[in-house]
Amino acid sequence: MKTLNKRIKRNIKNNLSFYLISTILTMLISAFIIAAASTGNTLTDLIQDYMKRLKVENAEFSTYKTIHDDEIEKLEKEYDVLLEENSYKDIKEGEKTLRVFKNHTKVNLSETRDGREAVGLFEGTLTENFAKENGISVNDLYSFGGMEFAVTGYTTKGDYLFMLKDAGDMFRDNVNFGIINVTAETYDRIDAEEKTCYAVIYNRQDNELNFRKKVNADYIMKSYIAKDSNPRISSPESEGEGVSGMAKKLSPILFIIVIALVVMVLGRMIRSEQTLLGTFMALGVTRSEIIRHYVIYGIIPGIVGSVLGLGLSVPFTKAFSAFYIENDYEKLIYETEYNIPACLVALLLPSLLYVLTVWIVSRKLLKASAIELLNNTGKDTKTINILRKRRIRTGLKLKVRSIVGHPGRSAVTVLGVMIASILLLLGFVMKTLMTDMMENGIKETIGYEYLYYLNYLGDMDTIPEGSEGASPVLSVYYEIPASTNQVNIWGVDKSSEYFKMKTMDGEDVDLNGYYITNVASNVWKVKKGDTLTFYSIADLSEHSVEISGIIDDNMHTYMYTSIENASRLAGFDGVHYNAMVSGTSIPISADIVASTVVMSEHSALFEELMGPIDAVVYIIIVFGALLCIFIMYLVINMIVGESKTGISVMKVLGFSKKEIGNRVLDVNMILVIIGFLVGIPLTFKVAEVGFADTIEEFGIYFKAELNLRTAVGLLIGFVIIFIAYEISLLLQKRKIAKINMVEALKENRRNE
Repeated sequence: MKTLNKRIKRNIKNNLSFYLISTILTMLISAFIIAAASTGNTLTDLIQDYMKRLKVENAEFSTYKTIHDDEIEKLEKEYDVLLEENSYKDIKEGEKTLRVFKNHTKVNLSETRDGREAVGLFEGTLTENFAKENGISVNDLYSFGGMEFAVTGYTTKGDYLFMLKDAGDMFRDNVNFGIINVTAETYDRIDAEEKTCYAVIYNRQDNELNFRKKVNADYIMKSYIAKDSNPRISSPESEGEGVSGMAKKLSPILFIIVIALVVMVLGRMIRSEQTLLGTFMALGVTRSEIIRHYVIYGIIPGIVGSVLGLGLSVPFTKAFSAFYIENDYEKLIYETEYNIPACLVALLLPSLLYVLTVWIVSRKLLKASAIELLNNTGKDTKTINILRKRRIRTGLKLKVRSIVGHPGRSAVTVLGVMIASILLLLGFVMKTLMTDMMENGIKETIGYEYLYYLNYLGDMDTIPEGSEGASPVLSVYYEIPASTNQVNIWGVDKSSEYFKMKTMDGEDVDLNGYYITNVASNVWKVKKGDTLTFYSIADLSEHSVEISGIIDDNMHTYMYTSIENASRLAGFDGVHYNAMVSGTSIPISADIVASTVVMSEHSALFEELMGPIDAVVYIIIVFGALLCIFIMYLVINMIVGESKTGISVMKVLGFSKKEIGNRVLDVNMILVIIGFLVGIPLTFKVAEVGFADTIEEFGIYFKAELNLRTAVGLLIGFVIIFIAYEISLLLQKRKIAKINMVEALKENRRNE
């Protein structure tokens, strides 16, 4: 056994590239698995803690009649709820909006840090991201909208963890939107329009329906947004689950395919030493001692790679967590958490699989006698007979034999290139999906530039002054059974020039029917001809319509119909509108406008917010490119190692280095192409699995399909694969030059 142990160092030296690259691959994939799972844990626990401590609402609603304090107390006792007025005032200065809240005591509390709560007149605590973007510090005097506030500290409001100005917005704007919490006296002195709503927490969920019916009957419900439909709350709450879900789906896939490659190469490395196994048996070494010796081959990359991966996961987790929290949320105080099960899996599973592979392969080989192993009779002897009687060029014969005559090696090569392709192309596909979503979801399907939400319900007979050239629309939200996403039904004027849409089948949209967007179709699993059922958020009345077609929009859960149909669904007498759309800015009175959306700014803001995500995508591409180089080198190194005898024969026969390279290495280009082509559809499948949760959680559908932009990404990916292949060939040609023809021929009594 001592003799065998002395051989370990020599084996590591002779196969240094295998141990180095397999260790690096194990390290990287282990670090990625731990970091992804731990980031999901960090986000989930952090948001749940904030939601609980700050008593975040279950729903927010508004009514046409005011609910007075004594009536609030009565509702709380009767229906076992926490209910508090959640009114605010918006102060505007240019493009900026500062939303003013009174300090709450029951629902949607605020956290104060780096200072103290506001207690004096015109003192306030300001959201930190807005303050930092505008150069405001604690203890500063901040002048805004003709008023001056003393900033006593920074704040985070529980129902504004994701800082959206309007619940219907998709993107935050830290530069132009902030919140300030003030005393009740300061709030009353601010001369701005007040918007009144109420926040409720249900201590018993079975009381929700009765509570809503009571409120609608006594105070007439104007709007109702459950927290699952409010992106200010639902986005942070679901993001941790989304990251964890993606980690659970993608990590095992990446882990299995990378570890499988190392396992296959390791197994072939053991098989290549079967003559040596016969020598050990002939010298009297027992089978168990031989197996224990070869097990060390698997333990080295497994343990070293896993331990290094565990260490590397610490900065990875901190970086991933900081990326999500700093870019997506209002300022939060947090500590990084680590997923212990993921740590154990990443630490133990690679070593276990590697050792199990060595044990199975060694045990299978050692079933043969020492004579059989020494004669290498388990080796494929049919290779030399391939194309033996065909009159074709010798070079071509050798190339065909190299591929067809070694099916296992060829399969490992294709698998390795396929894995490298998936890891590399995934970044390009993700980038394409996001770009297509933006262009198809915002630019192509939206025919107007300005959207004006009005603060009243207008009659079609009285169009507001200054809105000539604009089209009236009715936008009403409805709830879908067992879904966190609401459907926004757009009632459109049939004569409007801004809604000349076509279905995905290429048919013109007939607004007498009901058409839903592609993302809505995927969220609720309905298609053309199906019936969609939804409920009024006010009186919970049920409606059902037959879907007339699907519109190609992957960002909005919309339904389009005529303004007459929409008014009838809403229960209005006559035809009404609550918004105007226009291709250009219109001189409509600001007094009747609740909010304005400029679509080009919407797109620009989306592109700006995609910046951090783009950075992650590019990191994935670089990460994939590095793994690609490592994997390609590992595969080519395996081919050279298994071709030593053939290389020696060629050297004896006087082949030049170039000729040897062409016959041993360059022939595998066809396998590289096959592996790359097989990897393309699998990359799309992996991307779809990774983005599957965004449909239900965020109402966004990432459609993975082959188009011109994707084709460009695939072409770039192939170029990188080819470069990685050529780099591997260049490095291996140096190894070929070092092969001693005499020593190599001694390794086996029979040549290839």
